[in-house]
Parts: sequence; structure tokens; C-alpha cells
Amino acid sequence: MSSATVRAALAAYLEAAQIPGLNKVHPGPPYWADGSEWNLAATPGGGAGAIAALHIIEESERRLTVPAVSINAPSFGGAKMVTYKVGLMVFYQWLLPSNQLEPVEESAWTDPLDAIIDGIKARLRADPNCGTGSPTGTPPPTIWESAQEPGDLKVQRDLPRRLNGKVLSWNVIEWTVIEMIQPD
Repeated sequence: MSSATVRAALAAYLEAAQIPGLNKVHPGPPYWADGSEWNLAATPGGGAGAIAALHIIEESERRLTVPAVSINAPSFGGAKMVTYKVGLMVFYQWLLPSNQLEPVEESAWTDPLDAIIDGIKARLRADPNCGTGSPTGTPPPTIWESAQEPGDLKVQRDLPRRLNGKVLSWNVIEWTVIEMIQPD
């Protein structure tokens, strides 16, 4: 297994959730995001939407067991635990209302964003293995554990920016993912 396998599994799991307002989950930061990916009209209530991209911020590896050593027998290494710190970058847009007869609350852009972020967090809480199998199954799941460490599901919210008739807010949800690698 590899970071590419973990990244693909996470992207597939989040994409399959069909979180309202989250229109696309990229397995890595895209070098270009077409404006049509936001599909602002598709969000319940219309006028808001987000795309997301996974980013592996950090990874580390450690051996879980000491290998058996014998002069007459081959050495059998122990399992490895690979810990990933993952960030899901959430790129959010909200269309500023125009031609409204009724005034719109100045902070109305926050409601759809909160719903998207809450939907992502709920999806991560729903299955610690992110749909990759059971820890007691054979073979073991690609993702041993996700979003289960103390202090996981940290959300960093950027201040909004107003640009060309839209409110933009870039946000990051960070959590820990653990992959177990069994010896061959």
C-alpha cells in the first residue's frame, strides 16, 4: 500500500457521500479548477457550492513489533503503522444576491458553508475505516483508522473575500489517518 492508495480511498469515500453543496472531491490539489465544478445552482437554496482537494500534509512510519531474530531461521519483520496527517481543502463560493426585493442577512453566506463542513465531518465520523473494510477482515482495510485520534477533525476557516460578485472562503479540515502494513 502507499500514500496514493490511501489518498484514492479517502477521495472515493468522501465523493460517494454526495454531501449537498460539495460538488467535487479531488484526490490531490488540482493545478486548475474549472469554474463549472462549483455548480453553484445545485446547492439546496442555490447560489453556493464547494469543491475539495485532499492533501497529505505529513506522514510517518513506525514498527509495531520487534522482528524475530534467529541464527538458523530467516528474520520475520513486524507490522508497520503509517500515520498520515491529511488536510481536505474546501474551496467555497457563494453568489452575492442581486435584484433582491428583500434585504439579505450579511452573514447568510455562512449557512451553506457550515452545512458542507458539517456534512464532511459527519461522513468522517460515520466509518473509521472510510469504507475500506473491517479491521478484523482479511485482507485488512486500506485505512486502519481515520479521524479517531485525540483532537482530530480540526477545522481552519479562512476569512471571507469578496470578488466579482461572490464571497470566497477557503477552509481546511485536518485529521489523522492510520494505515497498517503487514509483513509479506
